Amino acid sequence: MNIIVAATSLGLGSCYVISPTLALNSDAKLSERLGIPNGLTGLCGVLVGYADKNRFETDSAPVGVTYIK
Repeated sequence: MNIIVAATSLGLGSCYVISPTLALNSDAKLSERLGIPNGLTGLCGVLVGYADKNRFETDSAPVGVTYIK
């Protein structure tokens, strides 16, 4: 949580991600290549960067959902 608070205080956006930790926890060779010590397990990752101020604006057509029984 501290990294999220720190990023926000610096005017940055952040997002928790789980997929990278699933890959690291299931592939010992990948963890080894990245220098993660044996015995450590990732819980989540955090992406940090400049937030898109227009993230909810779009020029694309609305997306519809079709249900088929």
